[in-house]
Amino acid sequence: MALDRIKFQAKLENNLLTFQNFTFSYWQGRCSVLGSMYGGKVPGISTSFTLYDIELHDMLKELMGYGNITGKASITGTLSTSGVNALSWVSQSDAKLIMAGRGVNVSGLNLQGVADAVAVSRTAADVFNNVNLALVNGSTEFTVDGNINVKNGIMKTPGITLKSGAITGGLTGEVRLVPWTMDLSMLFQFPAMTSETIPTMTVQLSGPIDTPELKTDTASLEAYVAKRIISR
Repeated sequence: MALDRIKFQAKLENNLLTFQNFTFSYWQGRCSVLGSMYGGKVPGISTSFTLYDIELHDMLKELMGYGNITGKASITGTLSTSGVNALSWVSQSDAKLIMAGRGVNVSGLNLQGVADAVAVSRTAADVFNNVNLALVNGSTEFTVDGNINVKNGIMKTPGITLKSGAITGGLTGEVRLVPWTMDLSMLFQFPAMTSETIPTMTVQLSGPIDTPELKTDTASLEAYVAKRIISR
């Protein structure tokens, strides 16, 4: 790690290092940490922290190998863990995070392309193929807000809100940190499609973090197109 613009003030007493002022630049943003680190046979750490306007591409590329997400986000939270090596620190970590991101661009997830594909589908049978082709060809810019919890090496989200124009979505699921695997589900709503009930689409990502399997459930969009055809 190469840190810039470091400000550090701490107190060391009885194998306990207390952070009184620890700030630095990283991931193109500013980081602030308060808390303590203790030594001994089983060293550990207990902190509260805030990451200001970090670049998501840099963070996710370094932590997960992801390179398809860009944009700025701020994350605040708490972290405590202990262990004798990096693996035990990760597997015993306990963290609670709150994230807010703006201008978050996700390539390979083209929601406007989905809406356009549904608009030109002539039959309900067309929807599945048209949507799956359009979904991965392009990108979507979101605002992102939500909570993330980490416990025993598993990162879970009780709910993250994704919003792009009139399209809204929710992200739930978990990422296992050791080994790196994911099981995430995103439910998107398309209120601009005039219907008695708002059409939805579910996108699921599962498997290794660098090559997850993508599955979509377009049943609601197919039903919307079928009703549109009947109404004609």
